[in-house]
Amino acid sequence: MPVGRSRGVVGRVHHTSMRRIAAAAVLVALLGACSQSSWTPKPQAPVTQAVLAASLRTTGALTASDSYTITTGPNGVASCRLAALSGDSALRQFVIRGPGTLAAPVYFLFRTVAYRGPGTYRQPDDVRPESIAAVISRASVDFYPAPGSRVTMSINPDASGHASFTSFVSNDGRTLSGTVRWICKTQGAL
Repeated sequence: MPVGRSRGVVGRVHHTSMRRIAAAAVLVALLGACSQSSWTPKPQAPVTQAVLAASLRTTGALTASDSYTITTGPNGVASCRLAALSGDSALRQFVIRGPGTLAAPVYFLFRTVAYRGPGTYRQPDDVRPESIAAVISRASVDFYPAPGSRVTMSINPDASGHASFTSFVSNDGRTLSGTVRWICKTQGAL
C-alpha cells in the first residue's frame, strides 16, 4: 500500500480524535463553571385557580345525585372573583360540566354565549347546551332539546350559582331534567 494513503487515514483519525478531546474539555470546563455558580432560582408566587364544588340531581329517565369538582384548568381563571367577573374559561364564558361518575353517569356541557358577569342566563339566547347524555342500564342515551325544554344558569357575584335543564328528550321518548348547584373556591394549582 502506498505510504501517502495510510498517512491520510491516520491523519483523519488523529484529527477526529483531537476534536473529540477538545469538545470533552470544553464540556468539563462548562460543567465546572456551572457547579461553582451562586445562582439560585427565585421562588415564584403561588399559582391559584377557581374551582367549583358542584352537586347534581337528575330526575326522569335517570334518578341520580352526586357531588363533584369542576376545575377551570390550565387556561382557566385564577380566582373566584375573576370567574364571577369574566367567566370561568379562557374564552370569556361560564362553563358547567356534568360529573360523569358511577353515582351520576350524566355528561353535559352548558356554556354562556357571551358572559356579561353575574346574573341569570337562559336558553336559547344566553346559554347553550352542548350535549346531554346519560348511561342508563349500561347504554349511553342522548337527550335533545324539545318543545318545552330549557336551560337556565344563574351566577352570583362570588361565582357560586346553579343551573337547571328541564324536559330534554331521548329518541325513544324518555325525558331527563336536572339541577346543578355549585360554590366557588380559589385554590392553589398544581
